[in-house]
Amino acid sequence: MNSDIFSYMVLISVSGVLTSILGMYAFAKRKTFSAGKTFVWIAVTSAIYIFGHAFELTADSRAEIKFWIAFQYAGLPFISPITLVMVMRFTGLDRYLTTFNLILLYTIPFISMVMVLTNDWHGLFYTGYLLHREGSYLLVDMDVGFWYVIHGSFTFGSLFAGACMVVWYWKRAGFAYRRQLMTMFAGLTIPMTASFLYLMGYSPYGMDPVPMVMCLTSFLYLRAFFMDRLTAAPIAKERVFESMRDGVLVFAQDDGLVDFNPAAEEMLPGLDSSSIGEKMKVVLQPAAANSGTGADGGSYSGIHKFENEAETYIQIHSFPIKKSSGELAGTTVILSNITQEVLLRQKLEELAFKDGLTGIYNRTYFIEQSGRLLKEAEAAGGTMSVILFDIDYFKNINDQYGHLQGDEALRHIARVSGSLLGGGSIFARYGGEEFVICLPGADLESAADQAEKIRAGIEEVFLPSETGMISLTASFGAAEAAPGMTLERLLHNADTALYQSKNGGRNRVTCCESPVSVS
Repeated sequence: MNSDIFSYMVLISVSGVLTSILGMYAFAKRKTFSAGKTFVWIAVTSAIYIFGHAFELTADSRAEIKFWIAFQYAGLPFISPITLVMVMRFTGLDRYLTTFNLILLYTIPFISMVMVLTNDWHGLFYTGYLLHREGSYLLVDMDVGFWYVIHGSFTFGSLFAGACMVVWYWKRAGFAYRRQLMTMFAGLTIPMTASFLYLMGYSPYGMDPVPMVMCLTSFLYLRAFFMDRLTAAPIAKERVFESMRDGVLVFAQDDGLVDFNPAAEEMLPGLDSSSIGEKMKVVLQPAAANSGTGADGGSYSGIHKFENEAETYIQIHSFPIKKSSGELAGTTVILSNITQEVLLRQKLEELAFKDGLTGIYNRTYFIEQSGRLLKEAEAAGGTMSVILFDIDYFKNINDQYGHLQGDEALRHIARVSGSLLGGGSIFARYGGEEFVICLPGADLESAADQAEKIRAGIEEVFLPSETGMISLTASFGAAEAAPGMTLERLLHNADTALYQSKNGGRNRVTCCESPVSVS
């Protein structure tokens, strides 16, 4: 017995057992293992090849050897293309694995299998078999034919292409996935190297060393499985990153942009591949230039308004990326477009503080804001006045023209009055046909002038209707706050002046000349 050949057979058998275990484990984990079904087929075809070669070495006749060679080729030609498919799935190139492309990929392996099975009829794969004995073992050397060259070139090309894809993906994959890629690279290059040495005539006794070295590759894959290094592809992480609805920006420790996803590109016009390396304050525009992590590596959260083609509100969350040592490595910025939420909130606030009919502020908002302004004026030693007015004979308008025209009269008064008011004032509908104006910083004389301006404007601008133009007038009362006066008393004084205007003939302005400062 030749001990070298026996040892070789033992290693081949171990390789076959490990490959079978690998296939069964991959089948059990096929739902969590990336390209798990593909790996099962790799294990099945590899086991056919390995055990077929082991039985070939035990054969004792030319017929037996030829049978086991044919048996090997039921799996051997398919190993490299299936491995290539696994690599493509792992590296995110599976979009190219269309039905048509897969048919093309497996065409040569299928022809190779048929060629070996029918080789006695044409001799295109092997042109001859030369038997020789090494101790008690009957070995064979084959003279190769033209299709063997095609088969060998295709096998080497498939493995080489897979190795190139792994190298290409190396830079794109995160550090945590590089061990997976190293395992895959070794699984491709080890049998490829062994096959090359065999073809160059450097294998002992002219035996094919690939089944033996597959013992090593099977061990590497099994080790990776049990350490959960092949249960998730890095491309899955990348696809999550690419398909997120929120924008994601990754900055290095020096605040230079490292990566971003398509959602961020949509939110930040001008962001493209040329932006890589730009500083955070440039990428995020001045509106959010200070939204990164602080010097202590803390997190940040805030809402920023971006002036793009349309008004955009983006909520920015940023948090540090730290190394295992705790040292700051960079910053991740998450962008969430909350424009619709902000606009909806503004609309709800507007509905809460605006009068639904006229579109100006309502009484609740007026009381809240005017009370605050009165306190501020008193604290600063300033003054404040209010104007209260209502439409003269408003009931007659409703009775004569209908309530729809009455509503239009209220809107008309609001439009005319609002157009005559300066900035800083608060104009609101006080109730019914009454309106109120707060004038921070205005004394009684200024308030009276403003009231007269509005009174004249209302009188001059007619309200159009289906039956013609309607003349409207309003009566006004103005009052100035005295020290210690409450808003309630100030409004009471203005209401008293308004009552005097009505009793005095309407369509006039009356001032409260003797304000009472106590409630």
